[in-house]
Amino acid sequence: MKKAFTFVILFIFAGFVIACASKPQGCVQGDCTNGPGKIQTTDGLEYEGDFKEGKREGKGSLAYPSGSNYKGTFKENKMDGTGVYSWKSGAKYEGEFKNDKREGKGAYVFESGAKYEGEYKDNKRDGKGIYTWAGGDRYEGGWVAGKMQGSGIYAWKNGAKYDGAWADGKANGEGTYTSKYGIKTVGIFENGKYKGKKP
Repeated sequence: MKKAFTFVILFIFAGFVIACASKPQGCVQGDCTNGPGKIQTTDGLEYEGDFKEGKREGKGSLAYPSGSNYKGTFKENKMDGTGVYSWKSGAKYEGEFKNDKREGKGAYVFESGAKYEGEYKDNKRDGKGIYTWAGGDRYEGGWVAGKMQGSGIYAWKNGAKYDGAWADGKANGEGTYTSKYGIKTVGIFENGKYKGKKP
């Protein structure tokens, strides 16, 4: 009887040791392998949410040592799907992610108060979008690799407006500039300056 009792105790202890050993280092809740769990890594990251085969997969929140944090969906340890990334500075992005980058539609509020709402590609403004400066100026139109490109309308706070072609972040090509007094200048623009009427 005593031997049987000792065997049971050893079996339970062995099972406990194996269970603990199977957990990833820093796992403080769940098994951090499949299902919900919480883990604190040696490099200061803290993740709480769903796991699949030891990776962040599904919904969860990830806190960085810098003070930034992400809440949303994950795929194979990376931000993927929809979520909210907040910086310690107060800046915030809410929208779509793919492979740890801003990709798709989203809204980014900057620390300065400026805001961009539109499409992203490879972490940069790319596609159609609206950028509103903290001072009141506003641009609506095309973007490529983070710069105003294609056709778009830039409206100044004072009432002036440029409607036309853009390249490399400046008015380039055919366009119409309307002053705050309503006076229109139509023609060709180059690097943000009026060059003359269309030939």
